[in-house]
Amino acid sequence: MLKNIIDWWGRNPVAGNLLMLASVIAGLLSFSMMEKEFQPAGQGSYVNIRAVWPGASPGDVESQVTVRFEEATQDIDGIKRVFSTSSEGFSSVNLQAEPGVEIDALVQQVKTKIDGISGLPAGIEPPQVSRNVNRSFSISIAVHGEASERVLREVAKTLRDRIALIPGGANTELMGDRRPEVSIEIPEAALRRYGLTIDDVAAAVRASSFDASSGRVRSADGDYQLSVRNLAETESEFAEIVIRETPAGGAVRLGDIASVIQGFEDRNVYVRVADKPSILVTVFGADRFNIFEASRGAHKIVDEMREELPAGVEFRVFYDELEDYKKLMTILFSNALQGFFLIFVLLLLTLHPKVAFWATLGVMTAFAGSFFILPYVDVSLNFMAVFGFLLVLGIMVDDAIIVGEAVYERAEREGRGGADVAIMATQLVAKPLVASVLVTMMAFSPWMLLSGDVRVYTRAISIVVMSTLVFSLIESLIILPAHLAHVSPPKPGQTFFGRLMALQQKCARSVIWVAHNLHGPLLRAALRWRYLTLSIFLGLFLVSVALMTTGRVRQVFFPEIEGDFMMASIEMPISTPFARMKEVAAQLENARKAIEIETTEYAVDDPNTGEKSQGVVRSWVTIVDDNVVRAYVTLTPPESRSLRSKQVTERMTALMGPVPDAEKISFDLSGNNSGPAVQIALNGENIEDLRAAVEELKAKLLTYDAVHSVRDSEAAANEELQFTLKPGAEQLGVTLASLTKQVRQAYFGEEVQRQPRDGDEQRVYIRYPEQDRRSLASLDDFRVRTADGREIPLSTVAEISFEPGVVSLMRRDRKSSINVEAEAPRDARKEILSNLEAEFFPAFDKKYPTVARRAVGEAEAEAQFLSEIARLLILAVMGMYFLLAVVFRSYVQPALILSAIPFAVMGAIIGHLIFGASFAMFSYLGAIAAMGVVVNDNVVLVDRINQMRAEGMSAFEAAYQGTVSRFRQIFLTSVTEFIGLSPMIFEKAAIAQFLKPMALALAYGVLICMPVTLILTPCFYLIGKDVKDGVKWISRLYAPTRKAQPAE
Repeated sequence: MLKNIIDWWGRNPVAGNLLMLASVIAGLLSFSMMEKEFQPAGQGSYVNIRAVWPGASPGDVESQVTVRFEEATQDIDGIKRVFSTSSEGFSSVNLQAEPGVEIDALVQQVKTKIDGISGLPAGIEPPQVSRNVNRSFSISIAVHGEASERVLREVAKTLRDRIALIPGGANTELMGDRRPEVSIEIPEAALRRYGLTIDDVAAAVRASSFDASSGRVRSADGDYQLSVRNLAETESEFAEIVIRETPAGGAVRLGDIASVIQGFEDRNVYVRVADKPSILVTVFGADRFNIFEASRGAHKIVDEMREELPAGVEFRVFYDELEDYKKLMTILFSNALQGFFLIFVLLLLTLHPKVAFWATLGVMTAFAGSFFILPYVDVSLNFMAVFGFLLVLGIMVDDAIIVGEAVYERAEREGRGGADVAIMATQLVAKPLVASVLVTMMAFSPWMLLSGDVRVYTRAISIVVMSTLVFSLIESLIILPAHLAHVSPPKPGQTFFGRLMALQQKCARSVIWVAHNLHGPLLRAALRWRYLTLSIFLGLFLVSVALMTTGRVRQVFFPEIEGDFMMASIEMPISTPFARMKEVAAQLENARKAIEIETTEYAVDDPNTGEKSQGVVRSWVTIVDDNVVRAYVTLTPPESRSLRSKQVTERMTALMGPVPDAEKISFDLSGNNSGPAVQIALNGENIEDLRAAVEELKAKLLTYDAVHSVRDSEAAANEELQFTLKPGAEQLGVTLASLTKQVRQAYFGEEVQRQPRDGDEQRVYIRYPEQDRRSLASLDDFRVRTADGREIPLSTVAEISFEPGVVSLMRRDRKSSINVEAEAPRDARKEILSNLEAEFFPAFDKKYPTVARRAVGEAEAEAQFLSEIARLLILAVMGMYFLLAVVFRSYVQPALILSAIPFAVMGAIIGHLIFGASFAMFSYLGAIAAMGVVVNDNVVLVDRINQMRAEGMSAFEAAYQGTVSRFRQIFLTSVTEFIGLSPMIFEKAAIAQFLKPMALALAYGVLICMPVTLILTPCFYLIGKDVKDGVKWISRLYAPTRKAQPAE
């Protein structure tokens, strides 16, 4: 059937041209419809449950909220793991789904269970259940200046609301702002003077401040709406609320006993851009996102609003992902064009010019055709998809080379061209070509089936490669033969073009000369000494493995790259006053100013601001968040400066000077921020045993020379005041519940109302004045009110003690969990963990039987990735074997063809050794891709040897002649793959460095396997023949002999 299809299309060039044109037009139309984003949006495999309980301690949140959520969802199928965090006023539970579980259906099941929980604490906000979606921020705009917080917030909110209306702007959020709030602050003395409680005041406010509709009167004169419009909105309106009327007809108003402050929520906020207070307006990626439209729309709105900004307020676009997108796309597309050009030149020199032209044009057609598929399989035009096109460039050319070289070789041999020659040659290579394409698709299939966050990136590459290979196969078998029908042996002449053809033919014949005069003798010797040849190749493979195991080629999970983004983080004790946090922030800012002055010579034009950068610093945002000072820094591109990013961080540390009370100071560069090198989670129900185990593990980790700091997730504890009732307190009418409620009302506040304000929500609280809430001395004057109206000093009915508290409580798989973290070089992690497993953990596990442990963080991600990729690789290899067994109708030859797979890994290791690169996560994926490509050459070679065997040649001559005759084809397919990726391998731009390990692994895996295919594979063929002959000889030797029967 396939031969008939090739024959029909080969004799109908019009149909082939129309199909080519249709592919190009469809691809261009789909290209215009594709989403364009820097990195693919990820639909995570987690379901998140979160709830806000204002003012609640981490312990209360865990016991009364988090554990209830875990219990409610424990009988749902499809949940792999449970992670939860309980912090002050907030609970978060993450449920990781099993692979293959439909996340949207799981979200609905979880929501049903959570909605069915009864008896959650009073004051808790409704729990929210959602699918975890990974969104990166695309545009960040600072609204900054010496203006009031209210003015900055109003401008930022207006900007947010306007950007939210543009395409792609739906997920625009404010960062660094505070929610509007009305604080009604009543001193204890005023409550005592008027005999009031906070409950009394709250009831009065609720009874007087509201808007309500009370129906409609339908009279003969018309319809009239009945309503009350008495919602207090300003400080003066709240002050006029009557709290109590006196018998004499007077009134106690709220303004008589309290101060009404219309401000913002009681939360410390510090955001600085260009040394000025700021609020950030950040646009996150949307489900349907075009980075060009979003950037263009946001910039237009910013320009329009600049004309109407209040005095002292400025806009600063300090990050626009479009600049990185255009830069990376330019790099990838230019590398692809360079690869196209180099491949075209190589084919032009080694094959017929028409073959080179149509093969290159066919690759472009296949690219266009694949664009037609991508929008329908939810693949956007992101950097991973474009890199997938770059990866598959050389692989696609292989298909055209196999057909083109076969047609050209047959035309040379028969001395003529034409449709018959092109069709016959294509039909002869159709079987191995189809098999090789399917094998390559199987090699890339594990990328699409990985779980976790990495799948977001690898899926795009896998689909791009597969869709492109499908169109490449169609183009090579259906369209290309009709075009190659015009290929005929060149006829050099004395004209200019004739002399060019003569020169081209010399180059083309030089490859054949190498095949017969250099490769041929070497191959003949290798075949004679095939067992020595096998030993040499196996020795080289073992040496490459030793390079990995001995550390000559470093292994890391995330590659360490030269980046242009830095995050400075200074973690202080949780009890650090906010004034001290601002001092540390100023200390960090002073270091910034110093580094800007020192590096003035490295200033470049900043495309986001249109101004010169401040030395190596393009943008700097300082944020104080609870007990951590953070600075988000964009540096100038590494290729524009001789000062390395690591040197910048070292100099920043020196310029900042010591921060003696800091618990942790770190400067993380982009691509290298994966947390501490060693992270171990200890889980258990007995909290005392758990904490003892944590301390013992921390002490052990400190004994390693490579470890320079150790901490745990409970290390940053804060003291808390705990209340216990004194004996006899209940006889006075004081319960622990009433005491807790009154203390909460005074120091956190009693929420009275939530008022809508232009799309926001303004909350109204009644509480003590700020100076009392900031002083422990106010507890001496605190009075506990009883139901009969008595006011009893707090110290009379309660004991107050200082106890250690916690910032947050973690749980893992429904058990209490504490993380132990150790800072150390990443290449020391495996040695540390191996030593712990061998020498420490056996006794540790016996001592703490109730405590479970597991490596988490990067170590867990790496172990999960390697486990998955190993399982998927086994399945892919099995699929390749079954396919090849069917195609070749043999059980042995598929194993012979797949024998090149280990040597693809050898080539990938050698490539990393040459460039001094670490073998990282993407390196494994590149090596797997190389396995599929190198198998293709073996498929073509073994098919050719089988053809010669069928013609009557001996096994030795068939192996020799078949390999020599396929030398040019295998040489070109290997070299074109390497050439196609070489621009990426030698790319210097920092933004493309994290893709280089994959390109290295694929390019060198294919290149190094070329001698494996051309020398070792034919040796394997003869070794297989030797084994088969040996088995036959042994079977004849031990076969029972028949004795002659006497004649009757």
